[in-house]
Amino acid sequence: VQSGGREPQISVKTFGDVDKERIEKQVNQLGYKPIVKPKEAATPARPIPSAAEEPKTDVRRLDSKVLVDIEVPGVKSDADIEIKELENSVEVKAIAGGKAYFKILTKPEQFSLTKKQLDRGKLHLEFS
Repeated sequence: VQSGGREPQISVKTFGDVDKERIEKQVNQLGYKPIVKPKEAATPARPIPSAAEEPKTDVRRLDSKVLVDIEVPGVKSDADIEIKELENSVEVKAIAGGKAYFKILTKPEQFSLTKKQLDRGKLHLEFS
């Protein structure tokens, strides 16, 4: 990485069995000072939910907005929700304990997701 008129820096991220000293020597031979970062801890995997269901959904159109309310009882935080916006659709996945919710929404042309909020077991999405 090089920015401004500063000297370039090399950042090396490693995983598995890697000889960090050997990497540092190779980078030093190139004439750069390495920044060797320690191995990042893997995030613990979530248990696979035993049941999956399509949640109840309410869609409303107001002026230049589309409002979508998705019932996801038991979902506690945004960390338990994954929203993937694709070209013509939006995939919503949510996990509540041993249950998973999955919904595919058709996205109107020229609209994109502009707001999301989780409130007491309901996920509110706004498209404009």
